[in-house]
Amino acid sequence: MPTDNTFLNNGIVFPDRTPQPALYEVKKAHEYINFKDQGINRHDELRVLVENLYDFTDLNQFNFEAKIKADGRVLRTIPLEEISVETHTGKLIRIPLSGIDYQPKTEYFVEISATTKTDWGLLPKGFEVAHEQLFLKGKYKAEPASPMNYGEALSHTEQGQIITIQNDIVKVVFDKNQGQITSYVFEGNELLQLPKAYNNLDYYGRGPWENYQDRKASAFVDVYSSTVSEQYVPYVRPQENGYKTDVRWATLSNSEGQGLMIVTDYTDQPLGFSALHMPNEDFDLTEGLAYSANDKIDPEFQLKGASPANPSKHINDIKEKDLVQLNIDMGQRGVAGDDSWGAMPQEKYRIKADEKLSYGFYLFPFSKYSKEAAISKSKSLMREGGE
Repeated sequence: MPTDNTFLNNGIVFPDRTPQPALYEVKKAHEYINFKDQGINRHDELRVLVENLYDFTDLNQFNFEAKIKADGRVLRTIPLEEISVETHTGKLIRIPLSGIDYQPKTEYFVEISATTKTDWGLLPKGFEVAHEQLFLKGKYKAEPASPMNYGEALSHTEQGQIITIQNDIVKVVFDKNQGQITSYVFEGNELLQLPKAYNNLDYYGRGPWENYQDRKASAFVDVYSSTVSEQYVPYVRPQENGYKTDVRWATLSNSEGQGLMIVTDYTDQPLGFSALHMPNEDFDLTEGLAYSANDKIDPEFQLKGASPANPSKHINDIKEKDLVQLNIDMGQRGVAGDDSWGAMPQEKYRIKADEKLSYGFYLFPFSKYSKEAAISKSKSLMREGGE
């Protein structure tokens, strides 16, 4: 039946009671314990201010634990002694950072969590009531990018508006009319028309759930392994979904370990990306825009606020296709929602059309994938000092 596309399916839980990504952000925003980085002291300890925002609960009711992590691995787990902090006060604690062989071009993080000591109302014993990730900036050692082995020499040909660069291993085709690369073939496999078989996804950035620049406090930086299929978020009214921020690198591979790696150019200028088995157009309901000959605009259904292109798009209209739609961005503006209805994102989360912006990344094909090799390759490619 036609509708005016006004929906009241609001909230942070889907109708089947599975959580929406925003639920994790709400939980993070409602935490009553803050952990604030106060720097590393001369004893090689991270000083952390623990603040108690509860009205009636001392923090001695919780267990605290810290982990030092890098490259997706836990390097050290540190149980913290009982922390007693009275309501609406704070206490400085110290987390030892010694005993770890800190490597160049490696980001180190401390993750702190607080869990219930016993059952507490609806919360079971061991439930995490607060957590935080702190970047150990003082442990990052800059190092020049490694010299590149460019391999076999490339030939260059131009025919009309088509530029072809190739050797026996790789072939890149650039269309000057379109202003973009139209084909990227590595060892006989087309990577830009990037099929569904390339379903395995690893990335180093914020996750594991969908996150945006104004909704990412709950999503920690880590190395995540997933699939492209698992990136899709089935919003009842189909829309932009599955995005990841602060991404240093990502890989897409098939069952044979063949695929493509994306690496940001600079360590301090991470990327945003999404990878789905549906084209972006499937989620767009722009009024008056028809995407194919099948999208007939029927005046009978042009109700106020409706999309003539598709006035009745729902979850069941979104189907996986034989493709991986990969978007690589400098960033996206925030999703907003301060008033839950209609407000623009805050100023700091917008992208201004009159600002000059630039970013860069590598597309690195591979024929035999391993996560360890991807981590090593990313460090050899990334440079310090992005603008």
